[in-house]
Amino acid sequence: MRCSGIRLLFLAVTLALAAGRSLAGTYYVAPDGNDAWSGHLARPNAEKTDGPVASLAGARDAVR
Repeated sequence: MRCSGIRLLFLAVTLALAAGRSLAGTYYVAPDGNDAWSGHLARPNAEKTDGPVASLAGARDAVR
């Protein structure tokens, strides 16, 4: 099943809240993301060194 970035972000936030964690900011998930990135940027930066994460697992790990 393919989900939009907004739906994945909502799921990541829901997972964080369900785990009892407070959110320190906004985390982004996108098809062109990378789980090694911070998730704090909605789009990859020009150098392709930071941007959104690529998966729910990446969003979960970024929140932690």
